[in-house]
Amino acid sequence: IVEKRVVETVEVVKEVAVPVERIVTRIVEKTVIQERVVTVIVEAEATAPRKPTGEVLYWNHMTDRKIVEQEILRQLERRSPDIKVTGEWMPWQRYWQKLNGALTAGVGAPDVWNTAPTAYYPYVSDRRLLDLGELIKRELDADAYWRRSMDQWRAPQGNGAMFGVSRSYGVSVLYFNKNLFEKAGVEFPHDAWTAVDLLENAQRLNKPTDDPRTAVFGLDIPGRGNRTYLDPLIYADGGRVLNESLTEAAINSEAAIDTMRWLQDLYRVHQVSPPPGFFEGLGDSFQAGRSAMAVNGSWRVGDYRSIRAFDWDIAVLPKGRQSRVTYGGPDGLVISRQTINPEAAWAALAHMIDDDSVIAFHLDNPGMVPINKELAGDQRYVSIAPPDLTVLLRSEPFMSADFSPNYNEWQAAKVSILDAVWLGRKSPEDAALEVEDAINEILQRSN
Repeated sequence: IVEKRVVETVEVVKEVAVPVERIVTRIVEKTVIQERVVTVIVEAEATAPRKPTGEVLYWNHMTDRKIVEQEILRQLERRSPDIKVTGEWMPWQRYWQKLNGALTAGVGAPDVWNTAPTAYYPYVSDRRLLDLGELIKRELDADAYWRRSMDQWRAPQGNGAMFGVSRSYGVSVLYFNKNLFEKAGVEFPHDAWTAVDLLENAQRLNKPTDDPRTAVFGLDIPGRGNRTYLDPLIYADGGRVLNESLTEAAINSEAAIDTMRWLQDLYRVHQVSPPPGFFEGLGDSFQAGRSAMAVNGSWRVGDYRSIRAFDWDIAVLPKGRQSRVTYGGPDGLVISRQTINPEAAWAALAHMIDDDSVIAFHLDNPGMVPINKELAGDQRYVSIAPPDLTVLLRSEPFMSADFSPNYNEWQAAKVSILDAVWLGRKSPEDAALEVEDAINEILQRSN
């Protein structure tokens, strides 16, 4: 008699949204002529959670996206009729005032709301947000999203809990005026450019005057460098702004000071960049055709798409002395800890990053890349021109930012001190020491 073991998997057709709770194994034996067949039947049984139901309140400060987002939310209600979503859109200042008031009062706060790592640390420290770690692990396929952006929600960065989810990301890019390049016979920027190439070509394109209405500079850095260019260039040159744990300043170093001096020379020695305040009151220098190149965030793409006077495009940020680093950060969604319908709130959040209808949100301002890789590669998105949106996808591996408590405050302090460097009133060495003290004082208050 031959004994044969047959393993048979029986698939139980159920709606399952949680891990298997128990494995049931039973042995069935029967004799078939000269064969003794042992069949091992393995059944997977699980209990599915109840479908999300209830009302969800959603807030956003992007008033220009109201119509688009209303349709996205209606799509959710059509597919999940047991969820009712009410959306409110309000101007920036009122948004934060109303949000902070509702959170403090403990009543009236939105279940889901829009924010970014630049502004969300106070809500983490005040325990205003729902920890999304288990929901993310349970519901989201990590490989389907741009990981660097998602990881920037960890508080602290690197190994902390996640209280937010990205809906899009933006990066620093190099904008360039194609007409001015062609007129000067200069090749367009490309991925192999370094900071040295940037300076050399800025000099070839430079036509400065004392009159902001006639001057054309080779390179402008709106915002005086701060997070969009100075910080990533310091890292690309081998320095640091904060230490690895993001708890103390590390900008008072030889590498960071050398980067500051290089940037100071753009203003003072080579004069390829307008000094701070030169175009004040006259609007954006790149948009006005007064700078051949500009380092700025990709979120400016939406505004620049209105340009009709010249052709333009974008390129990845040039490499520094050691590597390529670009500023990058997400816009995203969080869930209030006060919510009484966490599953319904999560269903709304997940819908707003994954559903096909979300593509309309990104077509309004294509400078913010969909966090869902499939949507980011969709022809409806990448075919938009100008600019070449694949530049934003190629920039993702190099994105970085020192998001930490009081991020906006210490960045503002840094910008204020460094203005004196760009104007030639302070040495990079003196400024680095002053910036270090200012950042540390702010960070110590938040720790």
